[in-house]
Amino acid sequence: MKEPKGMLTWKIDNLSGLKEGFHFSEVFTVRELQWKLKLYRQGHSSEKGKRLSLCLCLNDSSKLCPGHKLYFECKLLIRDQAHGNHYEANFDIWLSALLIGGGFNGFMPLRTLNDASKGFLVNDTLIIEGKIILLAVVKDFS
Repeated sequence: MKEPKGMLTWKIDNLSGLKEGFHFSEVFTVRELQWKLKLYRQGHSSEKGKRLSLCLCLNDSSKLCPGHKLYFECKLLIRDQAHGNHYEANFDIWLSALLIGGGFNGFMPLRTLNDASKGFLVNDTLIIEGKIILLAVVKDFS
């Protein structure tokens, strides 16, 4: 296991102008693997219309060697641009060629996001950060 150095800051201008569905950030690299953030601004699945959904995904699962799994711990954060009281959550997950990402369908309530006094959405701009805290590749012995 290694503590990787890798964080992405994704600034989304004109959030309200994004089309329905999901959107990906630019790709960033941590330990020779490419990653991207995935956002559903109006929520996904049962959280649609209630909570913003946010995930971190491998950009290309073919980079995983066959029979290997990838464990990572991650922090996802939405910046409070006014007060510095960021909205954040950590998670960990095992990835494989079949499961290439993880995160939260219900990351942040839309009413919190859209509350101007909270400072998360300023001039229709949202700032998201994704940071990989721990990363390990393990051979599957099963």
